[in-house]
Amino acid sequence: MTKVQLTFVSRRGKEFSEDQKEYFTKLTTMLEQIINTDRFKNDIRYFKHKIGRRWHDGFKLNKGFSPSEILNILLSGKDLYSDKDQIIDIHLNPYRKRKLKYHARTFKGRRSIGVNTTYLAYCMRKEKKGEALMAGTMIHEYMHIAGFVHYTNSGTEEDKGTVPWGIGDTVKKILKE
Repeated sequence: MTKVQLTFVSRRGKEFSEDQKEYFTKLTTMLEQIINTDRFKNDIRYFKHKIGRRWHDGFKLNKGFSPSEILNILLSGKDLYSDKDQIIDIHLNPYRKRKLKYHARTFKGRRSIGVNTTYLAYCMRKEKKGEALMAGTMIHEYMHIAGFVHYTNSGTEEDKGTVPWGIGDTVKKILKE
């Protein structure tokens, strides 16, 4: 079974509140449960994405990996900074932007995921829908740390079939049900 380990990182003197930490801890438990289900594993193994009116098998920008290999990379917990067996190591740090252009972000050479606290507050108010959005965002950003990318930062139709978007959207879909 793959575990999800959460670490809170202070950045530029900013830290998450206790309520925010509690929220992320709850999401981490939910995420761990989802990624270990047969439903999630099958949704990734048989991933399809739509461009226009046509459906396509597999992920785009997949670095030559099949969907099953991408699933194995995720469940192994091996990313650009860690090779822990079966532990997905998520490091979160807060940043504040009033505009929601980015919900969260990763930077090349950094292990932590910056979470927009304005978006976080929105998700915390939306209960189940917000939990699905934030959990999907967390795993999307983790897939960048695992080395996968997408075309733009605007979530275009082209992006939807990439590994980060596909994995994140799969988590969101399962949590919204």
